[in-house]
Amino acid sequence: MRLSKNTIRLLSASAAVIFVVGILLFFFGESDEAEVSMPQEVMVDSGSPAGGENWPVFRGDTSLSGKAEGTISREPEPAWAFKTDRAVKSSPVINGATVYIGSADGSVYAIDLSGGMEKWSFDTGAGVEAPPAVVKNSVFVGSSNGSFFSLDADDGGLQWEYETGAKIFGSATWFERDGGLRIFAGSYDTKLYCFEAQTGDVLWSFDTGSYVNGAAAITADGQVIFGSCDGMLYIIDIEEGDIIGQIDTDSYIAGSPAVVEGYVFAGTMGGAMTCVDLSQEKVLWEYEGRDAFYSSPAVSSGRVVIGSQDSSVYCLDQASGELLWEFKTQGKIDASPVICGDKVVVGSADGRIYMIDLNNGSEFWSYTIGRAVMSSAAIAQGMLVVGSDDGVVYAFNLY
Repeated sequence: MRLSKNTIRLLSASAAVIFVVGILLFFFGESDEAEVSMPQEVMVDSGSPAGGENWPVFRGDTSLSGKAEGTISREPEPAWAFKTDRAVKSSPVINGATVYIGSADGSVYAIDLSGGMEKWSFDTGAGVEAPPAVVKNSVFVGSSNGSFFSLDADDGGLQWEYETGAKIFGSATWFERDGGLRIFAGSYDTKLYCFEAQTGDVLWSFDTGSYVNGAAAITADGQVIFGSCDGMLYIIDIEEGDIIGQIDTDSYIAGSPAVVEGYVFAGTMGGAMTCVDLSQEKVLWEYEGRDAFYSSPAVSSGRVVIGSQDSSVYCLDQASGELLWEFKTQGKIDASPVICGDKVVVGSADGRIYMIDLNNGSEFWSYTIGRAVMSSAAIAQGMLVVGSDDGVVYAFNLY
C-alpha cells in the first residue's frame, strides 16, 4: 500500500514526539532520590503573646532549640535600659520577674523585668561572658577566670564555687531525674563537668583534649551532647559520663548544638552547618557557608536559622539543608538567633538588633544600638531582652 505525503508527514511528526518524550523521561523521569518537601509557610495566632513564662537558660530550653513560644505581631518598643560598667557579651535569661545576665565588669546582675532596676549583683572577680542558667531558685554561671558559681536567685548569695582550670564562656545546662539535679558546664581546661546541684561536688568530668566553648544540650532520655574545639560532637551518658558516640566535623565547634526531634544541629568554625541523625550517629546533611559559624542554630517550623561571621543570617530547610533564604547585615554575627512564631530575632556586630520574617527573610524591624550586639536575645512574658558591647542591657515590649 502506498502512503500519501500527508500521512508520511503525520507519522514522522508522531515519531519525533515519541522520541522527545522518551528523552525527557530518561533524564527527568523516575528517580531513586526522594523529592525534597519544602517547609510550609509559618502561620501564627496573632493573639498569642510573645514568649512563655520563662527563658531560664541560654537558647530557652536545655535542648538548646532557640525557640520562643507565642508570636510577635507588632514592632517592639523600648522599655528600659540597664547600664553596667563594661561590655555585655553574656546572654540574658528570664525567670519569673527577674532578668539575670553577666558583664565584662565581672558582675552577675539580677534586674527587675518590668522596670529595669537592679535587684542585686555578685562580683565574680573576672569578666562574665557566659550566660547564667536558673533552676530550683539557684543561678549557675561561669567566669573568665575559670570559677563556676552557684548563687541564690533571690539575693545573689554564694552557695558554692568550683575552680576549673581555665575560662568558662558557655552556659550551664541541667538534667533532673528522681529528684536529683545535675548541672553541666564546659571549660577551656578541655573538660565538660557534671556537678551535683546542691553541693557542687563533681560527679564526673569528660576530657575532650581541647577547649569546650559552648553549652551542652540535654536530651529527655539522658544524653549530653556538646561540641569541642577538637572538631568532635560528643554524645555522653548522663549518669557516669561515659562516651556513647562521637561525630567528627573536621573543624572547631565554638557554638552550642541544638537537639530537636532526634537530630543534632551544629555550626563549625570551618563554615559548615551540620545535621546529625542522633540514633545512627551519622551526618544527614551539611551546608557549606562562606565563613565561620560561631553562632548557635535555632530550629523551629521545619527551618534551621544561624548567623555567620560573613555577616549573613541563613535559613535552611531542616530536612535537607537546602538554603531557603539569606539576610545580609553589615557586621559579623556571633550572636545566636531566636525564633518566635514567624519572626527571627538576632543581633549583629553592625550595632543593630534585627527582626526578620521567618518565611521569606525580609526585614520586619531593626533597632540601632550603635555598638556590636554579640549577646543572644531572651524572649519571655512579652519582653525581649539583649545585651550590647556598649555595656547596656536593653529591654523591649512586644505587646
